[in-house]
Amino acid sequence: MTALETTTGEIWNFNRQTAPPAGLTNDVVTSLALDSVGHLWVSTLGGGILRLRNADPVQPWFDAYFNNEAPGGNLVYEFVLCDRGQLWLGVQSGLAVLDTATGAFINHDHRTGCLPKLAR
Repeated sequence: MTALETTTGEIWNFNRQTAPPAGLTNDVVTSLALDSVGHLWVSTLGGGILRLRNADPVQPWFDAYFNNEAPGGNLVYEFVLCDRGQLWLGVQSGLAVLDTATGAFINHDHRTGCLPKLAR
């Protein structure tokens, strides 16, 4: 993965060869987002979702979150950050929600019969 830090123009390079905590779980990155506290979230195609603590390329530390409870749960196509400390993930088998405080996943797919009603 190569990322450009837009404020400094610095280019960051990470790969699977270094593996977590200093690298990626999969070389195919599908989405990136920076959260409100400065962590860079990285979704991968087969390697779950990663959090680069404090978006620090000098001393990288990736926390890896694996959704092994759902078929294809680690094939993350896209995700959305929620201000409640959750990540909503589009995975191969449907929709998953990651609670970033606990690391727990809630999966909604063909096995649950329907998607949850969203709180307003």
